[in-house]
Amino acid sequence: MALTLHKYLDELGKITLEIFLLWRNVMKRFYLAILFLGCFSVVAPNSVCRAGVDLPWSTTYDCPDWLAYSDPLNCDGLSKAGGQTQCGHYEEIIVEANNPLGSGKGQRHYVGDDVNQNSGGIMIDFNSLQSELWVRFYIRYEAGFAWSPYLMYDKLIYLWLGDGSDIHAACIPSWYNNDNFNLAAQAINGGVNYYSEGTGWTNTMGGATSDGKWHCIEVHMKMDTNGTDGVGEAWIDNVKILDRHDLDWDGPTHTGFRNCLIGSNQRFPSNGRCMAVDYDDVSISNTGRIGPIGGGGPGPDTISPSVSIVSPTSGQTVSGNVSISASASDNVGVAGVQFKIDGTNIGSEDTTSPYSYSLDTTTYSDGSHTLTATARDAAGNQATSSQVSISINNGGDGGGVTLFDESFEDANFTSRGWYDNTNLQLSTTEHIPGSTSSVEFHFLQGATTPTSGTASRKIFSDTDEVYVSYYVKYSANWEGSNKSYHPHEFLILTNKNGIWDGPAYTHLTVYVEQNEGIPLLGIQDGQNIDETQVGIDLANITENRAVAGCNGDSDGYGDGTCYPSGSVHWNGKLWRAGSVYFQDTPGAYYKNDWHHVEAYFKLNSISGGKAIADGQLKYWFDGNIIINHNDVVLRTGQHPDMKFNQFLIAPWIGDGSPVDQTMWIDELTVATGRSVDILTPPSGLQITPQ
Repeated sequence: MALTLHKYLDELGKITLEIFLLWRNVMKRFYLAILFLGCFSVVAPNSVCRAGVDLPWSTTYDCPDWLAYSDPLNCDGLSKAGGQTQCGHYEEIIVEANNPLGSGKGQRHYVGDDVNQNSGGIMIDFNSLQSELWVRFYIRYEAGFAWSPYLMYDKLIYLWLGDGSDIHAACIPSWYNNDNFNLAAQAINGGVNYYSEGTGWTNTMGGATSDGKWHCIEVHMKMDTNGTDGVGEAWIDNVKILDRHDLDWDGPTHTGFRNCLIGSNQRFPSNGRCMAVDYDDVSISNTGRIGPIGGGGPGPDTISPSVSIVSPTSGQTVSGNVSISASASDNVGVAGVQFKIDGTNIGSEDTTSPYSYSLDTTTYSDGSHTLTATARDAAGNQATSSQVSISINNGGDGGGVTLFDESFEDANFTSRGWYDNTNLQLSTTEHIPGSTSSVEFHFLQGATTPTSGTASRKIFSDTDEVYVSYYVKYSANWEGSNKSYHPHEFLILTNKNGIWDGPAYTHLTVYVEQNEGIPLLGIQDGQNIDETQVGIDLANITENRAVAGCNGDSDGYGDGTCYPSGSVHWNGKLWRAGSVYFQDTPGAYYKNDWHHVEAYFKLNSISGGKAIADGQLKYWFDGNIIINHNDVVLRTGQHPDMKFNQFLIAPWIGDGSPVDQTMWIDELTVATGRSVDILTPPSGLQITPQ
């Protein structure tokens, strides 16, 4: 009896175990089915069950505008892949992201700096696992998109492998390792296989930064059967750049591709702000190559427009309002023409022929200026006209008033109103022709200030515009700071601070200097920062804010920098010249020769208690204007009576001078405008030490 009962219980246990194993297997398949269908997704954990699509499939994003934060997505079977935001931007579908070669709209993917900072992407699921795929898409990076210290990777799309049991397994077409295009096989046999070719970002963009144009990318993947016969091919702008038939996609385990994520992660963008990456005209096939729009013909339009300025003519003298006109043509069509003076945009782009702009020359200094016109087409190709030189003559700027002159001819600085540090050192061996001495600033290696001491200050009459003229020469071994900041040279403060305040933390300090040979103008207004709303853009909210950083972008020239210093934040904003002007080799730009530097700042208007972006800052190098902006904000409505009133000579290298080096300054003039008499040395003369 006991034996019979024992056998009975043993058989019952076996049956129970078989039922349990059967139940577990059913539930596992049910779970994987749900995972595959998208009811639970690691990529989109908050998604609802998503319907898949049959192949071939394509989208031109011809659907209602969509914002990932708030809108339902009803567009060709696409589904939301993530809800993250980047710099306040969400993934979106908008007409501004449309590729003009197609129709509809486009997908805008936002990318921030550093590592994997983006707005999430959009997903498309397949109704069944696909053993072979061709994926073609168009992509455009915002012009100037850059990487630093280098482009490690930019994962353009994700093609997830298998039934979802391995949530990391994927094929990832990407830019890789500076200038390679890569098909990465992720989570394959416990690792990552990289299949890349050396035709990537730089070759496609024509340089280290984005060209702002649309590019066509197509990839072809076929699952392997034994780890050695998988296929990976890639075309960029209809040129085949990768052709492999020996790849391991781990086909026996991951039997196909289940879905595609459009827009993903990247490592080391460096733009100082979020930038847009647009996707459009995505097609996926399981039967054969798709090719560019136009049935496999040529890739995107790469022919630039032609453009020339018709009037005024080169050498013409102009005054008052003058009409600038240009002629432009393109093989497809001109999208717009942007006029520029001295390299700076004037007005908005003219999108309708005939192309013209009315220039108010009274807002520019008398003298020589250059005009150009840049034409673009719908594909993003650009061309710039030849320069047209004009001479502006409006009879001066109303008569600049000299606030003070300093010729550095004797050492009695106190008698001329200088204070704080009056121990300035003169040099009788270094000076411009017509002068007998200059002021010398000698930095010992490791020193933050020159041997003559700290800042020298001088008060002048209140003014809302200030012009500075001086001559400068650097020792042949001059290195400055050898960093992307410093040394400071000249600073100007306002009546919103005391005569001993600052200079680096005030209601406004403006800077005139050069860094690594590149001239720059800068501002800081740390005492205006709203410390309760650091990192929030207050430009359209309140006038009680800073304009140089920490409280947003007040004029379209960026947020500036913002960093903590003790219990408060400091800030700074810079406008740099486009080239190195103080150069190491003898010639017109040799740093060890005397050069004439001029700078001009004009405070912006306040209207109705609000700042108007009409402030000015300009920089001339040997008579040629190289920084010229007429639409900046230097103050807000919280300081409508702000005026410039204090000048500082304050050479300073915060991290210490990298070498023993010297600079000299001669014939300093501070005025309210440029039309004052300035000593000009005879051309071609150089003064060398005795």
